[in-house]
Amino acid sequence: MKIEGLHSDFIRHSVEFVDPKERHFYKLVLPYLLETQFIEVENKPTRFWKTLKGSGMGLGFSGELADLTLYASIERGIVDNLELLRQHFIHLHVRFKDDILIIFGGARVSRVNIFFNLLALAKLRVEFGSWVRKFLCSQLFGFEHSEGC
Repeated sequence: MKIEGLHSDFIRHSVEFVDPKERHFYKLVLPYLLETQFIEVENKPTRFWKTLKGSGMGLGFSGELADLTLYASIERGIVDNLELLRQHFIHLHVRFKDDILIIFGGARVSRVNIFFNLLALAKLRVEFGSWVRKFLCSQLFGFEHSEGC
């Protein structure tokens, strides 16, 4: 899963989790850290790429920033709303970093609709690779790759 957002989106979604006394400093430093990220590409060891969106993997602060942004922009209002979870036959939702386990009930067609409707509530763009989409459709929802997804 990839969450795509501008650096300002990541700052906006994460700043509320920072101690109010530290927010001014956070708003000054984080843009600088995000704007000066460079990633080395494994198969091109002499090339570096500037990160224009999101937070580069492997940087000291990127994991926590991604966790806060994921919660604030997608999960909040869903995972902490028991009535919504019951309504959509979600029996369990747990996450550790980027590993997410969701146990759905209900009919297969409703699981597909629920899953993609919940993603539509996201405040940032959520993108799945084609193999993830195929896995979700075939293994979780019981559809062949061409049907229903």
